[in-house]
Amino acid sequence: MSVHVPLVLFDSGLINDNQIRVNSDNFRGGQLAAKALVDGGAKKIIIEHGAYQFLNLKERLDGATSFLNERNIQYKLFEVSDFTYETAQLDSVKLLNQFNDFDGIIAANDIHASCLLENARKHGLESPKDFQLIGYDNSYISELTNPGISSISQEPENMGQMTARLLLAAIDNSPVKSSTVIPVEYIKRSTSR
Repeated sequence: MSVHVPLVLFDSGLINDNQIRVNSDNFRGGQLAAKALVDGGAKKIIIEHGAYQFLNLKERLDGATSFLNERNIQYKLFEVSDFTYETAQLDSVKLLNQFNDFDGIIAANDIHASCLLENARKHGLESPKDFQLIGYDNSYISELTNPGISSISQEPENMGQMTARLLLAAIDNSPVKSSTVIPVEYIKRSTSR
């Protein structure tokens, strides 16, 4: 006896299989973050990224590096192990000790961006005067910091609503698209020019 269990995956990366998936446009998000820094004059960029086996994170990194490669902009990579506050604190100290010649950072998320802002001050660096900073997620953290963090919005409400609609359709055995991509948006605040 086989049992059909409706399943909708979200934020899993664009995999071409028979699963129903909802993702934000991670590749475009990476491009938008890189473009914002370059448009503000950045020429030496650090990109924080997660582990490559997470496809959504790899897509984001690929978007940023493809944009920078096309424009011959220097960049260096810094891998973060996770996206928690504790790790962000440790990673921001490591990054700032490892690199001293940069004028832009694409943070792994808004938590990492806020820790970078805080620890950069201890190194005598201010954003956007000394370096531009772009976060990711457009979470409430990006609005609470001083200065406010420019960020890429993944439209989590839209992603959640679409996932719920597709799951309900799958439960009703209605035809659904196997892959849905939610657009992302660059939200400019005070850490970019």
